[in-house]
Amino acid sequence: MQFKNPDILYALFLLLLPIIVHLFQLRRFKKTAFTNVAFLEAVVKNTRKSSQLKKWIILATRLLALTAAILAFAQPFIPNSDSATRERETVIFLDNSFSMQAKGDKGPLLTEAIQDLIERAPGNFSLVTNDEVYKDINIKKDQNKLLGIRYTSKQMEPTALNLKINNAFSDDPALLKELIVVSDFQSLEAARLDSLKGIEQYWVKLNPIPTQNQYIDSLSITRSENDYALQVTVKQTTAADQKVPVSLFNNDKLVAKATASFEDAISSKISFRIPANTNFLGRLRINDAALTYDNNFYFSLENPDPLQILSINNADDAYLAKIFKTSVYEYKRVSVNNLSYDLIGGQQVVILNELETIPQSLINILLTFRKNGGQLILIPNSAAQASAYTALLKAYGLPPYGEKNSSKSLVTSINYDHPLYRDVFERQATNFQYPSISQNFQYNGNSPALRLQNGNAFLIEGQGIFVFSGSLNETNSNFQESPLIVPTFEEMAKTALSLPKTYYFLGKNNHFDLKSATTGDAVYALRQGEQVFIPLQEKKGNVVTLSTQEAIEKDGIYEIIFKDSIEGHVAFNYDRRQSIPANAERNQARDIPVSDSLADALVAVSKAASLDLLFKWFLIFALFFLLCEMLLLKFLK
Repeated sequence: MQFKNPDILYALFLLLLPIIVHLFQLRRFKKTAFTNVAFLEAVVKNTRKSSQLKKWIILATRLLALTAAILAFAQPFIPNSDSATRERETVIFLDNSFSMQAKGDKGPLLTEAIQDLIERAPGNFSLVTNDEVYKDINIKKDQNKLLGIRYTSKQMEPTALNLKINNAFSDDPALLKELIVVSDFQSLEAARLDSLKGIEQYWVKLNPIPTQNQYIDSLSITRSENDYALQVTVKQTTAADQKVPVSLFNNDKLVAKATASFEDAISSKISFRIPANTNFLGRLRINDAALTYDNNFYFSLENPDPLQILSINNADDAYLAKIFKTSVYEYKRVSVNNLSYDLIGGQQVVILNELETIPQSLINILLTFRKNGGQLILIPNSAAQASAYTALLKAYGLPPYGEKNSSKSLVTSINYDHPLYRDVFERQATNFQYPSISQNFQYNGNSPALRLQNGNAFLIEGQGIFVFSGSLNETNSNFQESPLIVPTFEEMAKTALSLPKTYYFLGKNNHFDLKSATTGDAVYALRQGEQVFIPLQEKKGNVVTLSTQEAIEKDGIYEIIFKDSIEGHVAFNYDRRQSIPANAERNQARDIPVSDSLADALVAVSKAASLDLLFKWFLIFALFFLLCEMLLLKFLK
């Protein structure tokens, strides 16, 4: 038993006063002559004995009543836990990711948790969400802050989340730190939260009502001379025979409708066609009530200026002209003997097509070209010496070619994780017809995009340069006939100007390039309605690279603004990882109490911090002994 006001216990010394009074309360008897006193002696003795007994009993009840009253005012209690008497600091992590849109017994899970928090909050506390930190929340004053919490697409890395939660606590070691985690644990790595040290945790796993969620998963676009072909993938969480209408908008104008038919499957594909050479600010939409964040899918189709490509030839370039014949590119060819260095300055891609020698003057121009963001592609000549390319490769920070290898070798290894091929193949090929090469220079580099059967690199990437280890003419190689050649050269050309893709997913460090003829520092902005965001930007020559980091939070189509002029558009979508409900496994390493609702968890926290107060019992005892004393005085003779 412990006391809230232990200083009052000093009042127990007051019990000495009635004891002292009792012991020193001496009654003096005066002798008076009286006849026949012998007849009264026995009565007098009996009366004196009963009087002393009465006084001792009254003293005991008086002492007990006084003791009970003093103990009552000292407020005795029995703690319900070892930590109940410590001062507490409470932090609540509230998961506001999109999966919390799922419906529970009382509505959306996030709304249900906020309502429980408002009704049962444990005094002042700090609140951490995926995107905000609210310090020292007081329900009466800060209720609107809680009601204003919105869903977010941000997904924090476990280490960053742990750091964020730790920073929400104070540094006072005397405080008992309590963390209440409220989530559906769809995207939350509970095992990482379990690693937080010195923090008493309570977990609340909110369970949604099982329901079917249908969502637009992805979009693929192919372009022909006359139109764009859009293939839309619509998915649902469980296989069922259903039909889902899909609407296609250009801005806010409805232009087409189609129906995704699920025949006892979880995926369905539908197609749309839209005219080429038009700017199309697209939005795909379905109506689904389960999770609403994934009902829209945004994309943008625009006609950028053609990519400027110059091929400096000492060999036939017909295959290059065929690859870059579309309106996306503006392909120029020039013989090495007729080359004017002034041509290079206006290009974005330069191809050295089997030059036998590369003069230093050309190398200097190419280095300036790289500094301005240009991309170089080197195709060596099989008849040249390796030393002819040493100066260029060293200038670009690459090792020189080795000895010439005259034995035929196949291109047998594709690096599917290389940026060139990351978005080219849907899956790794198993029965691919690989091209071959008769002669090549021995060459090795870090992470080659293509590797030969003999272990040498066939294509590697350096800073601002792609290098082949052998010539690509039909006499030396059949690479021109390989299905690899078109995506390889197209992807190499695109690295010179990473134009905005048709869409991006939020939560990633997305970046793209813009051609800019401005001088000085160019300041571009992204605008959606009244919201304006200035991304990180880096200028190289006439190319500006915009990087959004993870700052954009809302999906939709954003205007690319420069000096109040709209330079283009870029589309962002929410990541679809939370669209499929998963059975979250908590896998905690230590015994952490888990509740199904925040209300239950708050009751558990309150109980752990509660005290069994004994004040009323001691007060009852004091009144009881006081009553006993009064009855003794009245009825005990």
